Amino acid sequence: MYIATGTRPDIAYAVGHLASYLDCYGLEHWEAAIQVLRYLKGTCLLCLRLGGTNPLQLIGHSDSDYANCPDTSRSIGGYCFTLGSRMVLWSSKKQCTIADSSCYAEYIHQHFYKKLFRTCTSLYKLVPACTSHKSLPSDKPTSQV
Repeated sequence: MYIATGTRPDIAYAVGHLASYLDCYGLEHWEAAIQVLRYLKGTCLLCLRLGGTNPLQLIGHSDSDYANCPDTSRSIGGYCFTLGSRMVLWSSKKQCTIADSSCYAEYIHQHFYKKLFRTCTSLYKLVPACTSHKSLPSDKPTSQV
């Protein structure tokens, strides 16, 4: 689970879906887990390159879908935040409440997303204080002529 949430967002949905069957998994779930492991083995040399020339601007994206889970009829919502060209926060999870319509599913997700965005915006205001530091004097001895 840590690999999916901490370092490999490309498998987060599959791992989250498989995790919902931990107490009652079957052969199809086992085969799907093996497929995720094969995918990880085949892509172990790939990596995300961080950096770029984009300014440090906080941008958030969110989306949800209506009754995606066939077992519980619950909607799944997800979001991601980028700072410059770096993705710094992402998540995808099943909503706690069963929505009556796609509009209500979006409303539930946006309510949660709005609170999270306020928190991220507060943290983003600290970025200039963290990045604008004066350089410390060097410990190297200077040559005198």
